[in-house]
Amino acid sequence: MNTSPEERRAARGLAQQFPGVHAWYGQQTRQWWAMVPLPGGDRLLSAPNVRQLRDEISNARAHAWQPR
Repeated sequence: MNTSPEERRAARGLAQQFPGVHAWYGQQTRQWWAMVPLPGGDRLLSAPNVRQLRDEISNARAHAWQPR
């Protein structure tokens, strides 16, 4: 994988803000991706930029399904 320093820095920033989340930039898809661990199971999210991915992760965590 050939990622730029900016992409690596942005992915590290997401990982620091959201512990347990693995984020990366897809060179072929030109999308940002994140695997987000949630109580009901992991969720794969994507967005065209880091800011939108951060919002998607926040929303997924805020509205995570809680098993009973």
